[in-house]
Amino acid sequence: MKILLCLTSFILSCYFVESVQPYFPPQIVFSPDNGQTIVAIDEINQRAYKTLTYGATGRETSYALKKFPYAVPDTPESEYYVQLLTDSDPSGCMYGTYWKFGGNVFNIFPAHWLSNRTSFEIKSYINFNYEMKYSNDSSSNEDYWFANTTCQIYNGNFYPCQEIYFQKNTQIPLRSTRIVRRGWDIVQETTSYKVISMGKPDDKYFDSIPKDWYLTCRDVMLGFLYYPQTSKIDLNQSAKVEISLITPPHRINGNDTVSIQWKSKDCPDCFTFSPEQLSFNAKNFQEKQTLTITRVKNGSQTVLIPISNGGDEDYWYTNVTCTVDSGEIYPCKEIYFKKNTDIPIRLTEVRHVAWSVIQVITNLTIITIGKPDDKYFDSIPKNWSIACRDINLGLTYNPTSAKIDLNQSVKIQVWLSTPPHRINGNDTVRIQWISKDCPDCFTFSPEQLYFNSQNFQEKQILTITRVKKGLLISMIVPVFYGGGFDLVTPSSCPLYIQ
Repeated sequence: MKILLCLTSFILSCYFVESVQPYFPPQIVFSPDNGQTIVAIDEINQRAYKTLTYGATGRETSYALKKFPYAVPDTPESEYYVQLLTDSDPSGCMYGTYWKFGGNVFNIFPAHWLSNRTSFEIKSYINFNYEMKYSNDSSSNEDYWFANTTCQIYNGNFYPCQEIYFQKNTQIPLRSTRIVRRGWDIVQETTSYKVISMGKPDDKYFDSIPKDWYLTCRDVMLGFLYYPQTSKIDLNQSAKVEISLITPPHRINGNDTVSIQWKSKDCPDCFTFSPEQLSFNAKNFQEKQTLTITRVKNGSQTVLIPISNGGDEDYWYTNVTCTVDSGEIYPCKEIYFKKNTDIPIRLTEVRHVAWSVIQVITNLTIITIGKPDDKYFDSIPKNWSIACRDINLGLTYNPTSAKIDLNQSVKIQVWLSTPPHRINGNDTVRIQWISKDCPDCFTFSPEQLYFNSQNFQEKQILTITRVKKGLLISMIVPVFYGGGFDLVTPSSCPLYIQ
């Protein structure tokens, strides 16, 4: 019995050691990019802060909290999570509230804090997607954890899909790695942490929240839902459109009613609207009201834009809608102008960003209207044609990848994308090739190719022979001499050989 109890205790202790997982500190202030960005995480008190400096004086600051400070009492903002984004430019201030009738169109914090469009929670800064193992071979001043699963990057090498390093016997993170896709490449990305403080973050980070944010910042979820979103109306005919709001209007000075009229962008007298205006409030915002649109004059295809009472902006949007990844439907492009002027305030556009489809908002700070000062163009470098890289310079291959067994060869057609430059009267570029991963695995015939402005489109043959086994995938890159190609990054013109 004693032996059985001891054995059971040993097994449980071993299981406990194996099942312990690393955890990013729940309360910490750090920089992931050597001071340009500062992040404060307070998971215990459910608050987060992030600020990014840009340009000479620009600063973008974001806050995420539950029961956001300075919100109007008894509003969703006073009860639920809010993410607020402020900018050096006041027009860049915006926020989203996470509740059943709200959500957000931007997120500055880790993606895994979002459960869905309407749910948010401040969690660990790093989400470990794999079981992590502690390395018994950690250095004398670091604790090293690595994923029990490996991932392959573009050059064929395998690495743990995630890694994290801590200062020895502490919770102080030093750096972490993960395998991610960047453009067409899969790479190992390393983030180093400059820790500013451990424990509860200083209140100074959150004391900077503007006290008037509820009145001066834009709720990104305020908007309209139309059904149908487009209609064809012949002369003296009508169409009915059902309209409701996405989220309740705000209560300003005790009043939560918004009145809306419509006008035609291109032909102000082409249509009549019945009723002339619709009114919504916090109770009926989801009720579909019917707007009847009648064409009284022929005209071209047009966009109808809403005019909200008390607004200080003119709003235009496309009559074509786009769906983002979260399922919301927006006009594919929108633009806001200062009321009754040609001064643009902000643009929105639904577009692909990395692997996501999102609505991107661009806030504009207008410096001048009219002809720009010549000083902006006087700064063009006089030696730009020699000192700057022509992004069109490059190589074209057919095929772009190949499988070559030992002592076998493959022929690759090679030509230039655009003519080489003439430098000191010479427009010839000479190109050789090397393997980044295994320099002695391949031979090339001819050893070099020549192109100039006359023959740059002629397909020349490069024969590659494998003389030694190597990695699963090897990357072959060119070495350029002359023709303006000296500034071209070799890895931008790769050949992949299995």
